[in-house]
Amino acid sequence: MLRTLAFFDVFDHPLSLYEWYAWSLRDAWRSWGAFRDAVDALECEGRIRVIDGMAALAGRERLIEARRARQAVIARNMKRAMGVARLLQWVPFVEFAAVCNRLSVGHPHEESDIDVVIMIRDGRLWFGRLLVTAFLHLAGLRRHGNRIARRVCLSFYLTPRAADLQTIALRDCDDVYLRYWVAHIIPLFARAGALEDFWRANEWAHHALHQAPRPAPLLRRRAPIAVFVAEWLLGGWVGNVCERASRAVQLRRMGNAAAGRGTAVVISDAMLKFHENDRRQWYAEQWEERVRAVGA
Repeated sequence: MLRTLAFFDVFDHPLSLYEWYAWSLRDAWRSWGAFRDAVDALECEGRIRVIDGMAALAGRERLIEARRARQAVIARNMKRAMGVARLLQWVPFVEFAAVCNRLSVGHPHEESDIDVVIMIRDGRLWFGRLLVTAFLHLAGLRRHGNRIARRVCLSFYLTPRAADLQTIALRDCDDVYLRYWVAHIIPLFARAGALEDFWRANEWAHHALHQAPRPAPLLRRRAPIAVFVAEWLLGGWVGNVCERASRAVQLRRMGNAAAGRGTAVVISDAMLKFHENDRRQWYAEQWEERVRAVGA
């Protein structure tokens, strides 16, 4: 039970009691009442503190107030993310877009960017990435150079055939971070069936958690008709030419970026992932240290 709280403590992130209940690792609670009894016991033992429905490890109570103070930043960045989603709906071949990383967990700071994972139709990954980059750059929303705060970080693209993210899990440790990363994404919009296929491909992540939700997209309206027309026009040989040209140009710019990076940087026709500073191994080590410290 404490393993879950210890993991989020790595990110200085306390949990509401419901979050703790839903996100528990491998804990099959028979009822909310049984969970609350266990929480009360831990609090009586002095191993945790619960303040106004929020829980933190003992000695880490200050994190509760810090989380409350982040609510304004979260609201502001989510409003920006919704604006980005409305724009991305106009980009051909985008199947879905979702907020991930700091903002999806609820731990952004004032200078945080907005991380987004984007699924693009099979066979149009490179051309789709070019279009997404162009749209957001022209709108002044793309992170680049020193322009970071509230800008969109476009470092993760995938296609439906690469939807199962277990393929990029760390092999030499328990990649608990990836499980939570998958389960915490906040879908902004999705074409029919795209999000459901993603959840189905990543059932392994939810299976390891108690009652992790599978949220519906925040933006419910359909993509504009003009997008479907553009996809039809670019669906044949013209689109294939654009895809091959986009791939050649981008690969030339990337060079050997993926060399020796393992799953941190992935460059393929099914996935483009540029997480040069992939800290999953460090997170796993920090988590294990905390687990040992609290005797979980």
